[in-house]
Amino acid sequence: MATPTMKAIHRQEAETLYNLFKNAGFEIDDKKTFIEVLERFLTTIERLSRDLIKRLEGFDLNPLEFIHIMNLLVLLTSPKLQGEAKELRKLLKLED
Repeated sequence: MATPTMKAIHRQEAETLYNLFKNAGFEIDDKKTFIEVLERFLTTIERLSRDLIKRLEGFDLNPLEFIHIMNLLVLLTSPKLQGEAKELRKLLKLED
């Protein structure tokens, strides 16, 4: 379960991502649902990735390495995130 602080951080991250997608031209009809799904997604990935993230603390990663690590974290946790991923693809109007 997310702490109130982490919940607030995930909410802010979800709103930032919503704005990024809107500015990129995505037509998201249901802002509230999009942000709620992103919050669940971020909370779950953070919870499932804690052990791996702890082991990587202190490493000086360049931006590309960071992106690869984040992609790997999503891949490793993807079975637990299928529902959110499918819902986000629908909200972003991306084809399966």
